[in-house]
Amino acid sequence: MTTSIVGADRRFVDPLDLICPGCTRPVQPEPPGCWPAEDGLPRPEWSHLDGSALCWQLSGALAEPVVRVRRALGGVSGGGGR
Repeated sequence: MTTSIVGADRRFVDPLDLICPGCTRPVQPEPPGCWPAEDGLPRPEWSHLDGSALCWQLSGALAEPVVRVRRALGGVSGGGGR
């Protein structure tokens, strides 16, 4: 019988390493500057650096930030630095 500890594999993620999965631009831990409260949706906790909401998914939900994938040679993939 094996025992697992919930959350044991979690590690600290620096917010600077997070990107929007829809457009791969960097995100910030701030709500979007303009959010229509009358829609009844809760205000997101993350936004793009320009204050806009993260990209919408095909399911109709807002994307959640994901960890940026770093390349083997030390480069960074994504992040909008093109």
